[in-house]
Amino acid sequence: MAAMSRLMPMMALSTFAIFLLALLATPTNALSNTEPHVHARGHDSVAKRKRNALKRAKRCRPKTSSLGAATSTSVAPSDTPAPTTHKAVSHPPTTQAPSATPTTSKAVATTSAPPPPPSTGGGGGTQKLVWAWPNGNQDLKYWGGKNVKGVYSWSPFSPNPSQINVPFYPMLWGSKQKSDFQSKVDGSKYEYCMFLNEPNQHDQSNMSVDDAVQLYWSVMDPARKQGCKVVSPATTSAPTGLQWLKEFNQKCPGCFDIVALHWYDVNADDFKKYITNFYNAFKKPVWITEFACQNFNGGSQCSADQTWALHTTMAKFAKDTPWIEGIAPFGAMREMQGVNPDNQLMDPSTGKPNALGQFWANGDW
Repeated sequence: MAAMSRLMPMMALSTFAIFLLALLATPTNALSNTEPHVHARGHDSVAKRKRNALKRAKRCRPKTSSLGAATSTSVAPSDTPAPTTHKAVSHPPTTQAPSATPTTSKAVATTSAPPPPPSTGGGGGTQKLVWAWPNGNQDLKYWGGKNVKGVYSWSPFSPNPSQINVPFYPMLWGSKQKSDFQSKVDGSKYEYCMFLNEPNQHDQSNMSVDDAVQLYWSVMDPARKQGCKVVSPATTSAPTGLQWLKEFNQKCPGCFDIVALHWYDVNADDFKKYITNFYNAFKKPVWITEFACQNFNGGSQCSADQTWALHTTMAKFAKDTPWIEGIAPFGAMREMQGVNPDNQLMDPSTGKPNALGQFWANGDW
């Protein structure tokens, strides 16, 4: 009994301690919910490469859900590459990486302020703007304009561009879309057929030149014989991009009518030189099928004013350059998927063009 009388206070004290700890404990899910996102610049270079890679990986893959909504008669199969919506290695830009802080005197136009509200009046317009559109039929009715040439969706699935009275340009994004392209695309019904998205990038269509040549002869050449002009594979702005396309042209001479390219960086003068190098290499009309004021090399991103300046500078360059026949700024979408959001062309709350999108569609370039 004496032993029991000594144990009772100890048991009571232990019970109270357990109760107190239970009150103070933080649940596991609360910890996970409050953990900050890992986007700090202070991470080591490996972490930076992984982040940049993930951003690039999401950007140029056609969205299965969006593509399915793009047509009322069919849904994109499960093997359709997941969408634009950017990559596991940083996206190297042109021939040299920019400094940690972009040279704003070169990267931007002479004015840093956004241009005045765009003209929405009549007139012929430039008609060189190609919408890169991953959104299916949703919201497309808002995206007409005097400068709009057409629409592509990174796939053979059409988002019904008749809503804005412009043509659709089907794309064979990569080998996984081969059967979809063959079953859906009659070359006689399209002015342009687009071939391969970033074949020199391992997490995009990722294709050797020899494999691309074989795919061309089995899929694109029949469509071309039916009547559509072929837009070349669009390589990244890594140094390997131009070399890849030169090798493709050597092994498949005369196999495309339009030269396509992508560019992500911060300097407008470098951009102009890059485009001109592609034109000089092939002497064919050029389409810029993706671009943004975006640094994928770890340096500073463009400010909002710098982004506006680069877009307006390149719009004018496209308008004034006869051999540039198409330009597709990135991106007309609600989520920019790792690309500097100042490049966004859509108001995510309405699905309509924002000020930058309105400039592209109806502005006086």
